[in-house]
Amino acid sequence: MALAQRAGMGRFTVLAVRLSVVAAMASGCTSSRPVGRPVPAPPSASDATTGHNVATATLSVGGATGVTVGDRPVALSLETSLLDSPAVSGADPSLVALVRALRPAFLRVGASSGDETTPSVAGLDRLAALAAATGVPVVLGLPLASYAPIDSAGLVASAQRRLGRLLIAVEIGNEPDTYIARRFRRAGWSYPDYRRQVMAYLSALRATAPHLPVWGPDTSTSSWLAEVAGQRPSPLAVLTAHYYPLSACNGHQPTVGQLLSLLTARAERTAAQGFLEAAGRLGVPAVIGEGNSVACGGEATVSDRAAAAFWAADEALLMSTAGVTATAFHVGMSGCTGYNPFCLNATGRAARHTGSTAPWRATPEYAGMQVGSLLAGGHVLDATLAAPGHDVRAYAARMPDGTRRVLLFNLDPPATAPLTVPHSSLLRGARSAAVTTVLASTDYSQARLTQGHASAGTTAAAIVNSVIQPGQALTLRPGTIVQLTLH
Repeated sequence: MALAQRAGMGRFTVLAVRLSVVAAMASGCTSSRPVGRPVPAPPSASDATTGHNVATATLSVGGATGVTVGDRPVALSLETSLLDSPAVSGADPSLVALVRALRPAFLRVGASSGDETTPSVAGLDRLAALAAATGVPVVLGLPLASYAPIDSAGLVASAQRRLGRLLIAVEIGNEPDTYIARRFRRAGWSYPDYRRQVMAYLSALRATAPHLPVWGPDTSTSSWLAEVAGQRPSPLAVLTAHYYPLSACNGHQPTVGQLLSLLTARAERTAAQGFLEAAGRLGVPAVIGEGNSVACGGEATVSDRAAAAFWAADEALLMSTAGVTATAFHVGMSGCTGYNPFCLNATGRAARHTGSTAPWRATPEYAGMQVGSLLAGGHVLDATLAAPGHDVRAYAARMPDGTRRVLLFNLDPPATAPLTVPHSSLLRGARSAAVTTVLASTDYSQARLTQGHASAGTTAAAIVNSVIQPGQALTLRPGTIVQLTLH
């Protein structure tokens, strides 16, 4: 499939269209294949109404994998420098509403700007107000590039006075595995050096925060993970690393097709497995402490488009169903044209385009993060959606209420004919199913951005659904994510 084929005509739409599907009881089915992996499917049939060949996709939902998705599988990462902006405030109803609706596991503050500078008093006050207004706990980054353990202990004491129990951990340094390239350390700098300096920070923190957990090492790659996992005792309560599947650094220009490709998804799965193996050896949870679609601020026309919504949903589901506790999506300094779950809404032309004058607005990525949380609290089930030659993915979990929830992705190019999922495949081991189209777009390279919650002001015009009667199949159109609730 050519990457360029992903561009189509239309707009980004978030839908919540509930349909009821009733069919006869069928026998159960189990599978040992990895989640989301393509497998062979029956040959395609002809669609008399469109003249297209309609391929058949086979769904299989099997037994439990042993992984339980966290109650809040997505989180937020924030540049320390953003705390200098008065717009980052717990008094701003648009920002508070966006954060509350997302239900992030934590707000990590630090990143590149936090490795060389510390928040001002006013910045800490804004952070405390935002945490109090949203109830989201904070992980505070401490600067290691400038190596200031005593000053950092003072910063933590100041943060604790403001945040109280909402300060749940600290990170020491940001991407320390890149310190030589960034000229923060001399040649020869390695994980043992980092560990010694972290221990010096812990010594300084004993007087003010002796029991505050440390997360780390917050690396940009997996290069240190084997060493981190092999050194005991470890000062780390949670293993953190960063993950960006694509890069705009050094002149690279990633595309929508690359972001949504199966190659990218496979690379993400491989990275998750290595990360989880290291965390397992340490006996601590694994968290993606910072990540997004494209490193170095994102790529305009990619990171800010509908494609980012589908990528974010897949990223969060892939990581959480593999066993990663939470994935923190980074809110950077690139405005509304780079990667950001939400961004400051400019006045004038941009405000007229979005129909909003609120300071903050959701981006397509935000909608994808919401979809990526739909299996929260569920016990992961093995799931496959099989359609050779098509970009399809599936994730499933048994939810706390006893139902099975399945998310089906069709990321084919928009002009591709829809897929058909037979009712016998949909309802194996189930009496009935409710179908909800949770995300849809007729053009991955465009985006209709909305104010506030990503579902506000949306329309079902781009997708035509009907009640599926017994014996009928599910039509899975390109550019959609469909949720099945199996009873």
